[in-house]
Amino acid sequence: MRREFASLNEEQEITNTKMLLLVIICTMGILTPLVIYLLMKKWNAHLKRDREANERLIIVIREELSKRNILATNFILQIKTLNEDMLKGSLRRPELMALIAFALLNLPTLYLLYMLTRNIFLHEKMLNDFKKRLSLALEAIGISGMSIKEEYEGRSPSSFLILGILFVILIPLVIVVFSFARMLVVIIQSEETPSSLMDILLIPSTRVMLLYLCIAVISMLGYIVFWIRTYIKEYNKHIKQEEEWREKMYRVLK
Repeated sequence: MRREFASLNEEQEITNTKMLLLVIICTMGILTPLVIYLLMKKWNAHLKRDREANERLIIVIREELSKRNILATNFILQIKTLNEDMLKGSLRRPELMALIAFALLNLPTLYLLYMLTRNIFLHEKMLNDFKKRLSLALEAIGISGMSIKEEYEGRSPSSFLILGILFVILIPLVIVVFSFARMLVVIIQSEETPSSLMDILLIPSTRVMLLYLCIAVISMLGYIVFWIRTYIKEYNKHIKQEEEWREKMYRVLK
C-alpha cells in the first residue's frame, strides 16, 4: 500500500519555477497564458491523482470498519461523494482558456490566475473536511492522533485579484494616459511642429514618457510574476502537506 501511495504523489511538485517565470519576463508577458495553461494542466492532473489516492483510503477504512462489524454505509457514501465533489475543482478546457487569453491580448490573465488561486483555496477547505471525516472513522475503530489543520493559511484569492487590478490595470493605465497627455501638451505648445519620428523622440518629454512606460510594464510584469510565484509556492506546499498526511495514514493503517 505504501508503494501505491508513493506512486500517486510522484512528479506532482512544480520544480521548474525559475524557468516559467523567466519565460514571462523574457517575452514581456506575451507567453503568460502558456505558463498559466501549464499550471492549469498540472492542477487538473493533481486532482485526478488526489481522487485515486482518496479512493484507496476509503477502501481500506471500509474494510477496517467491516472487520469490527461497524455498519457505516451512509458514512462511506458521504465521503465518496465528497471525494468526487473535490474533482469539480478542476479547470475545464485549459487549452481554450489559454487561446482566448492570447486572442484578447492577455486581458483575461488576471481572471485565470484568480481561478487557479481560488481553486486551491476551495480544494484545501474540502480536503480538510474529508480528512476530518476520515479521522472520525479512525476514532470509531480505536485509532486516534490524526490531527487536522483547521483552516487554509494562504492569502485570500480576492485580495490577489484586487491587487492585480491595481498593479496590472489601474496604475499602468494612469501612467500611460498621463505620459501621453504630457507629451501631447509639450508638442502642442512647441513653437516648431515635429516633422518626423526622430524629432518626437528628441523631445525631452518623450524620453520621460518612455521612462513612465517602462515603469508601467514593470508594474504589470512584476505583479504577475509575484502572483504566479506565490501560487506555485502554495501549490507545492499543498502537495507536501498531502504527502505527509497520507504517509501518516499509511502508518496508522498498516
